[in-house]
Amino acid sequence: MKERLHTADHILSTILEEKYNTKSTGMTSDENMVSVNLETETDLRAIKDQLEKEVNDIIRKELDVKMYSLSRDEAKKIVDMRFIPDSIKAITIYEIVNFNKIACAGPHVKNTKEIGKFKIIEIKKKGRMRYSLKFTIE
Repeated sequence: MKERLHTADHILSTILEEKYNTKSTGMTSDENMVSVNLETETDLRAIKDQLEKEVNDIIRKELDVKMYSLSRDEAKKIVDMRFIPDSIKAITIYEIVNFNKIACAGPHVKNTKEIGKFKIIEIKKKGRMRYSLKFTIE
């Protein structure tokens, strides 16, 4: 389940950043759920159903997920490195083919078809531009 949740988080984060100018500021998870802290001017509560649809549309494309390592200098040219400590020199990249590339050390599926159905549990407004979004996989 952890691999499924983690890969779904990458899909969600990419959609939020690229389409809704939303930045992830942190993430926690357990075996059944992920909670993401976000900063955005977009009222995420108003687009909950649309977000679910967009993430599930990517999942249904059955995209391969590849893993490879790059040097820190090479990785910073193609991925966001803000959550990667400077002490880490070999960067693991997970690429959802034809969708995104992310530096990450967590477990992932090999193809998005393994994820299942993405479901948002709740979205809470935490401040003027701050939200908490919780999701699971069914």
